[in-house]
Amino acid sequence: MLAAPVFSPAFFLVALVAAILPLSDLARSPRWALAYAITLTTTAVIIAGLALAQNHTHATGIFWRNDGRMPGAFAGTFFHHTSFGAYLNTIWPLAAGLAWIARRRHPFLAAVSAFGCLLLLATHTAHVGRFPQFAVLLIAPLLILGLKPKFPSLRSPRLWLYVFTSLAAVTLLVLVGGRIDAIGERWRLLAKPTNAVPLFKPVEAEWPRLLRDDFIIPGTSTPGFIGDRVVGWGAALTAIAARPLTGHGPGNWMGAASQHTDDPFVRTFFQFLQFTHQEPLQTAVERGVPAALAF
Repeated sequence: MLAAPVFSPAFFLVALVAAILPLSDLARSPRWALAYAITLTTTAVIIAGLALAQNHTHATGIFWRNDGRMPGAFAGTFFHHTSFGAYLNTIWPLAAGLAWIARRRHPFLAAVSAFGCLLLLATHTAHVGRFPQFAVLLIAPLLILGLKPKFPSLRSPRLWLYVFTSLAAVTLLVLVGGRIDAIGERWRLLAKPTNAVPLFKPVEAEWPRLLRDDFIIPGTSTPGFIGDRVVGWGAALTAIAARPLTGHGPGNWMGAASQHTDDPFVRTFFQFLQFTHQEPLQTAVERGVPAALAF
């Protein structure tokens, strides 16, 4: 009997990159480009509806799992709220573009796409990530100006129908599935002093027992405007001092951080394991100071 082949994540990544070639080739056809846009938008609307339903029913885990170790800030199919917000920001402009392009020849598609865009924008109140919400306020006016729309007269009943319908839809969605209180609290955290003492600092031997399903130990993050970034930057400076010339190797910030900090949040939070949250420091950690200066 032949043994099953060992599947490597590297093969999957190579397959994804290779898939770009036929996708981009087919996308030269307007029909395929439209199919891609509709598929991506529909998928995002389903995920957004899932996030709103989770909030409305006070789900304790993704797909209503309840095992006591799920992250509390998940949204839709995403463990991390900022990742979900970033995903929404890749799709709602696409939905807006669909509505704009289809508005004359395909009014039904335009109406459905416009509703999908409103739903995706409203779903930014279903997660507590701060920057994705700020990005919407920054991007939306630029997108509208870039389309160079011809706005109807302020006396047009159709304009006011659109305005009130949009406001009513967004308000309803926010009330049904939003996290307004949690979002407000997250923004108020920025006003707290950066030298606040973390709530919980377990010894390293206890970490495996305390890890959540998304590999974070809750209650160990440093509050404040800069927060855990200060701890990560301190670990980076210590790692640079240990190997200033050669660095710890390309992509080895994770290894450097594991040696030069005992902070449980920096050592377990997946976004800190990938990024120092300071590009020049991470370059110096991985490649050394001379290479960082050369960059």
